Amino acid sequence: AQLRRLIDLLDRSGDRAGAVRVYEEIAEHLIREYELEPSPETQRRIAEVRARVEPFAGASEPPRGGGEGPGDSPALDAAAPGRAPGSRGPPQADEAGGAAGPSRGLARASRRRAVLGTAVAVATIAGALVLGLGDLRPAVTTDPAGDAPLDPSGVAVLPLTNISPDESHAYLAEGLTAELISRLARLRGLRVTPPASTMRYRDSDRSIGEIGRELNVGTIIEGTAQPSGDSVRLTVYMTETETEDLRWSETYDASFSGILAVQRRIAEDVAIELKVGERAEPGSTRGVRRHGRAAVEEYLLGRAALAKSHWQWVGPARDHFLRATELDSTFAEAWSGLAAAYTGIARAGVMEGPGPWDSARRAAERALAYDEELPEAHAVLGSVHSLAFWDPAMAERHFRRAIGLDPSYSTARIWYGTFLRNRGRTEEALAEFRQARRLEPRAIRPVNAEAALLYLEGRVDESIDLLRRYLETMPAEVAEIPDGASTRGGRQPFWLYFTLALAHTEKGDYGPALAALDAGDPEGIRADALGLRGYIHARSGRPDEARRVLAAMDRSNREPLPVSDFHKALVHVGLGEHDRAVELLESAAAQERSRLVVLLRVEPKFEPLRGHPGFEALLRRLGLTDPPGAESRGMP
Repeated sequence: AQLRRLIDLLDRSGDRAGAVRVYEEIAEHLIREYELEPSPETQRRIAEVRARVEPFAGASEPPRGGGEGPGDSPALDAAAPGRAPGSRGPPQADEAGGAAGPSRGLARASRRRAVLGTAVAVATIAGALVLGLGDLRPAVTTDPAGDAPLDPSGVAVLPLTNISPDESHAYLAEGLTAELISRLARLRGLRVTPPASTMRYRDSDRSIGEIGRELNVGTIIEGTAQPSGDSVRLTVYMTETETEDLRWSETYDASFSGILAVQRRIAEDVAIELKVGERAEPGSTRGVRRHGRAAVEEYLLGRAALAKSHWQWVGPARDHFLRATELDSTFAEAWSGLAAAYTGIARAGVMEGPGPWDSARRAAERALAYDEELPEAHAVLGSVHSLAFWDPAMAERHFRRAIGLDPSYSTARIWYGTFLRNRGRTEEALAEFRQARRLEPRAIRPVNAEAALLYLEGRVDESIDLLRRYLETMPAEVAEIPDGASTRGGRQPFWLYFTLALAHTEKGDYGPALAALDAGDPEGIRADALGLRGYIHARSGRPDEARRVLAAMDRSNREPLPVSDFHKALVHVGLGEHDRAVELLESAAAQERSRLVVLLRVEPKFEPLRGHPGFEALLRRLGLTDPPGAESRGMP
């Protein structure tokens, strides 16, 4: 898959001879070293490219590193609208460490081809082998997205390819991908697909057109990262989804200390090409701070871990961000990443209690002290104030600020929508969830958020139907964990099945509810599933089974996802033991500062506690009794 991706890049850039050269050298290495051949799909692809190179077979070989090659011939230049025939020459680096801004269309792309055709051909051989024999793996197939018109404002950044021979540099491409997406998402007029939806295409065999249709975007951005010593070379390609034509490309050279400034410059150049931005002054970094190499490397390692969107990666992400802030206490983006990692730990229930929430708040406030315009840090503070400190006005202020700074921030929209849902503001919540689905049309989280809202609103059949349709048509997205294995056994992530189990339980369909829990949590490690399982046993006339679940909760803290008193309270509600349930809920709020207590206003399974003096007092203390919309909605 990686080899075909690079062949496609060179083909679209016009350097078909370079594509053939890359293929032949890698194929020779595979046969000599591994007694393997490239896959049949790759062989067919290179045959198509080779057929289009034949008319130029008699052309003399250009000098390595310069001169006119197949990608710069007048015949090919004439076939590419918007290119400047014969234009060539390396870019001049600006003070930020990046290349001077590109001209419109493909003029700059043609300047690079003579250099790229050779540099990429040589460096890619090592990179492709370092990345493993992914080209020999079977493709993942999905249903087509249909013939709906593509969103011209939609942009997706596919994972950058590491073409360094050093495998330890793989993190660099992943971290830079996440950082570039973050930079682009802040541009007005663009809908940028979040990294959680694009990272799964790292080893995909799908074409640019197929990926663009799946994500509903008109533009795909790809590229390569090649570290060498204290510098990094980034090559970025922009392709139109509909035609699969290369629209623009550029190469940027930067030191590690200036890599974030270059990421901003790339975003600005992309905006210019898409006609949604203005060219910055040459050499302008617009206040982007520089940081030492060690701090930047730790930061990018943290971004790479966080982008995997799995609870078992938030701990490693936290550790990398923490080291980055220790190396450079003024590193605003690292403080923001640290805040996001602590929030991930708290929201996943990996560590109950006030500790991670307090740490998240301190880190986010530190980030904003250095850069007030970091949407991630504002989203973290919105989450902290909504789930742990129960300050709805502050929560809404930060959520809206985050979305105002980054309208493509799907996570912030889902968190804000959940906040609105828990306060009874259903229509506003649904609008946020559906906007998140527009940003990530194939992603799990927006679908699950909408299904959970339907369930909480009593529209149980609609919730079940939405979840089942999604599970039947969407591809399995299995996140990685540190040892490279999967905790999901090829299944959809936990929350889809948990929401499905909640909905079936509300209907009294306890068999399908338990089956959904088994599908979503086959290892039995999720405290949420354990609590609901105990509740189902109690409600279905099996109190002894329910008490066995409670005993299991008391014997173990269920590492790595500990049980909260909230989970125990749910089982006691099922058993009809309301006083004990309220005691446990009070403990969950006071001792653990559990993120789950904000559900008490809207979760129908706690309806039997309505009217209980202790329960009503708890709702008042949590600020969950005010009428919908009573909190401030003003922008800061």
